[in-house]
Amino acid sequence: MRVLVGLAVFSMAGLGSAQSPVIGGMEGLRMALKQVVRKPVGNPMEATGFPSPVARSGEMPPPREFGPEERQIQVIESGRFTNVGQRIKITGGFHVRYKGYDLFGRELDGDTAEEIFTLTGDVRVIGETAVIEGALVTLYVKERRFRAQDSNAQLRPEFLKGRVRDQIYTRGGTAYGSENNVRCEDCGLTSCNLDHPHFEILSKSTEVRPGKRMILRHVVLRILDKDILRLPYLSIPLEDRSDRYLPEVGHTQQEGYYAKFKIPVPVKGNNQFVDARLDYFSKLGGGVGADYSYDWERTRGYLKAYGLVGESRTLSIDQSHSAQLGRLSLNVTNNYQRQNYLFAPESTLLNTRIQMSLMQSQGTTSGLSFYRSSNESASFKSLFQTMTLTDYRTFGPRTRTSLDLTWNSSETTFASGSSERAQLDVRFRGSHEFSKAQAELEYQRSIPIGDTTNFFGSQDRTPVLTLKSDSGKLFGNRWREALPTNIELSVGEYSTGQNVGPSRISRGNLDVSMSRSDRSRGRWGMSGDARLRQSIYSDDTAQYTISSNTSVRYDFSRGMGWNVRYSYLRGHGYTPLSFDRSGQSNLLTTDVTFSPLRRLSMGAQTGYDFLQEERQQTAWQSLGARLEWRPYDWMQLRGLSTYDPFRKSWSNVRLDLAYQAGDTFLAIGARYDGFRHTWGNVNVYLDGFKIGRKIRTSALMTYNGYLRKFESRHLSLTYDLHCAEAIFQVIDNQTGFRPGTQFAFFIRLKAFPFDTPFGLGRRGQSIGTGTGRDGF
Repeated sequence: MRVLVGLAVFSMAGLGSAQSPVIGGMEGLRMALKQVVRKPVGNPMEATGFPSPVARSGEMPPPREFGPEERQIQVIESGRFTNVGQRIKITGGFHVRYKGYDLFGRELDGDTAEEIFTLTGDVRVIGETAVIEGALVTLYVKERRFRAQDSNAQLRPEFLKGRVRDQIYTRGGTAYGSENNVRCEDCGLTSCNLDHPHFEILSKSTEVRPGKRMILRHVVLRILDKDILRLPYLSIPLEDRSDRYLPEVGHTQQEGYYAKFKIPVPVKGNNQFVDARLDYFSKLGGGVGADYSYDWERTRGYLKAYGLVGESRTLSIDQSHSAQLGRLSLNVTNNYQRQNYLFAPESTLLNTRIQMSLMQSQGTTSGLSFYRSSNESASFKSLFQTMTLTDYRTFGPRTRTSLDLTWNSSETTFASGSSERAQLDVRFRGSHEFSKAQAELEYQRSIPIGDTTNFFGSQDRTPVLTLKSDSGKLFGNRWREALPTNIELSVGEYSTGQNVGPSRISRGNLDVSMSRSDRSRGRWGMSGDARLRQSIYSDDTAQYTISSNTSVRYDFSRGMGWNVRYSYLRGHGYTPLSFDRSGQSNLLTTDVTFSPLRRLSMGAQTGYDFLQEERQQTAWQSLGARLEWRPYDWMQLRGLSTYDPFRKSWSNVRLDLAYQAGDTFLAIGARYDGFRHTWGNVNVYLDGFKIGRKIRTSALMTYNGYLRKFESRHLSLTYDLHCAEAIFQVIDNQTGFRPGTQFAFFIRLKAFPFDTPFGLGRRGQSIGTGTGRDGF
């Protein structure tokens, strides 16, 4: 059993999180729910005291345009207008449109050459992603920044890179910044659209980096006009979906009773942050850790360390660093785990990855990567290392080359012995475009290093030359449209990967393929493709392979049709190369779809295998029957059944029901096993069911008929608090990693996305109405 408790102010850390996962395949039928009512903007001219042109004359006059086209100003409405050179001045109220911004106020003083405008008197600036109000606003359009005094702002979800669901309202003494960074002094922030908001977060200074982080200093949480909580510092990540400042209290069998806290710590310097972690487990002891992150102009990364001071002695260190140094990109990551009680209690793990990439010139890139992984315990030790050098080049518009050199090394030590292995992989590919064809040269070889037994370079190509062309290049576009054909001719040496017989074989190969798509708009249609491969080998063997696919359709009417498909594949001769070997196919399949009623669709499909007939076995393939019935727009029923001709029995019957009534959505998925005569799975998903006007219920249950027990039972109760929600959840997962029951309680702000455990299994997978095999 686990218990989670969250507070409203901390739930803002869910800004970077996604919504709850989609629950099952039936979720796609769900209708959109009603959106939250937002605070109306109203008529912007009313705030200026200047009557709107519509109210005064009944129709909008044409705007006056001023300035060159690239810096054109549209004067929609104005009082007194003065223009001297590149400077303009408006008094008596105005509405001006400039570069996608609508500007309102009482006075405007601007320089169109420098693109600097000062607006005073009940100012309102309306853009695509934000609305700014203030007594005095200065816009630096060329530099895409602003400064406002006695300001209010409405920040739309687009301004915060889609990290919020609704508008954010701010008020403050002075606000300034750009679309990449906004600062506010003596700022208040809320998502409540009432004149007297239910809650407000006040801070001495606030900095918002859209899509990255929000930093508040000297914070006060005010609820219903009462100061509830004071914090000296709060740093909220907007891009990490799992990072949130939620105190967590609960109990698990492995950890016992626990309490986990994450506390932001103020640090000097810009763009670097520290979070302290303090935990206590009744069975494991205390846990102490810190997370340090930085995000500078050309460098970013983090360092996270966490350890237990009890008997477990768990230590975890995670590090990442990336930098852009001119044309050189560098990425370094390290992960160290010692006696991790979750997945490696008696082992020490270290993983290191280094990647460098150098852009030398246009079309030329070189890279070097290194990876090292070690695992050490009392009786076992392993070490794996790999280093790769890559080089990609272009020589003019027609020639390209790529080179990869990879060194691999592995060492394993057991209590009874050890083993070592090392090799160098060389891969080269070059291509050149001619007017009639494309030439490719490929070289690939694995070279053992040191004393390595039983080594086979099964993928070696030393080398292979290939010419590729098509009917368009050879004979023009008319041939390409009439008979699309691809031709490939290659010759080269290959490794057989065998220790018996020749280790290398030379091969000449001709590959011709043709295809024709169905372009008919009538009732009848036909498409198909054919391929011939002829290979000759140096050991006096040869093989040719013929394959074809043909499809014919007939449409009775809209939504009703019949399709027949035939597939043939057979190889003749012998090949010593495993990748040239192919199976056999001689299969005819057909399906039909018809609608006896307007809202009823039915279909069936089956096939006939001629190879099985030659072997005197059952040639008919499984028969599938499908039914879709939608008696109303808010209800749909789907069924699928499969008949097995080998066992002469209906193997599976799958049923799905989707029902939408207002905000309430119900989905049921069930599967009946005809062989075992039991309901294998019955899953139910309910969402949006309201109890009264304030409580919304969601539930999810998955039942395993073979085990005769519920594998998952999830319940979520949400109480509407206008701009916030109180959520209580019971999550019961009886399968997977660390099964058990979890209780959770959150108070979250509606505007901020927030992850909860509802709808997720122990591995993080989505749980829905799908029933596994033969499901939709």
